[in-house]
Amino acid sequence: MANHDHHHHHAHGGTGSCCSAHAAAPADEAVTRDPVCGMTVDPNAGKPSAEHGGRVFHFCSESCRTKFTAHPESYLTAEDPVCGMKVDRATARHFLRHEGEKFYFCSQGCLDKLNRDELQGVIAHEFSHVLNGDMRLNIRLMGLLFGIMAIWVIGRFLMWGGYFGLGDGEGGGRRRGGSSGQCSRSAPSGCSSGA
Repeated sequence: MANHDHHHHHAHGGTGSCCSAHAAAPADEAVTRDPVCGMTVDPNAGKPSAEHGGRVFHFCSESCRTKFTAHPESYLTAEDPVCGMKVDRATARHFLRHEGEKFYFCSQGCLDKLNRDELQGVIAHEFSHVLNGDMRLNIRLMGLLFGIMAIWVIGRFLMWGGYFGLGDGEGGGRRRGGSSGQCSRSAPSGCSSGA
């Protein structure tokens, strides 16, 4: 995502906020975003669009356009999870998708702050798995599944290999024995002499 060169960082607890010094984004940095899924869209690419409230909204697909036209008010704005500001979803320059959730931000400062907090949360979450023994359980389950699969593969190989191998040998023996038996019944002495 593009960064603001003119953006000023302010502490959230002070007299200003991370968004108090926001100026309008330059025209060359303007973003057109699908208000439903958050994807950036080229307005000149011939993608689906819809008009609402005197504005034209662009979408990545027909399914997103259908969702928007059914409930347009649900997709107009979103709340910045850091500072609580309302953000226009269709023009949000700062956007993050995490574990299936969509987050819109008023500024790069708010996005960076959430990224740091999220990273710390993910690391703490993974360490909790290690401390609580969840990884040991996962490894045991993977070993059990691998053992079952290995037994199945070996058993299948032995069953099919033994079946075809013994079948050919016995079949050959039966065919030879059958021929010998017929020969013995018709001419025992001839067969025994090998004539």
